[in-house]
Amino acid sequence: MAKVKFIGFGAEKEIEAKDGDILLRIAKDNDVRIPCDCEDGECGSCAVSVSFIKDSIQTERLDSQGKELKALISKAIISIKDAEYYEMNDKVPPVRLACQCIVRDDIVVKPYNG
Repeated sequence: MAKVKFIGFGAEKEIEAKDGDILLRIAKDNDVRIPCDCEDGECGSCAVSVSFIKDSIQTERLDSQGKELKALISKAIISIKDAEYYEMNDKVPPVRLACQCIVRDDIVVKPYNG
């Protein structure tokens, strides 16, 4: 189980989620309103800030097709240089698309205000 703490989406909520659940689905199932248009990683409307609750080994990963990074770049949320860094170092950016973010660690989720 992973803890997901939502801050800034109305009332603060902390939810126990199953490892492998999609962040947007967790939010919807618990009445946390994250804006979303396509729910397919194309539009970037569900961008959120994500941080890890504890200093542990990061197990979050980006999708292998790079769809999420491409959407983040196209919406100027991250730069191409930053995207290359995240890919080369097997890291995830601090801004994620809720529809693509697979939850495996305890995280804090806040609205992205870019």
